[in-house]
Amino acid sequence: MSMKSIIEEIWNRATLKYWKFVAEDDQRCCPVCKELDGSVFREDDPDFPKLPLHPNCRCVLVEEK
Repeated sequence: MSMKSIIEEIWNRATLKYWKFVAEDDQRCCPVCKELDGSVFREDDPDFPKLPLHPNCRCVLVEEK
């Protein structure tokens, strides 16, 4: 691996954002969303949730600092 590739990889990892999954906490919240509530994902995570997860999904992703 070249030095340029190493530097690019370090830079890419340093600039990736993290996102927190936030579900509505009420009786209409589905089990899948409840389970994910509070989970933090990196932007390049293959399991990064793509919203909406289902029809009428009220969940959001907020940037984690």
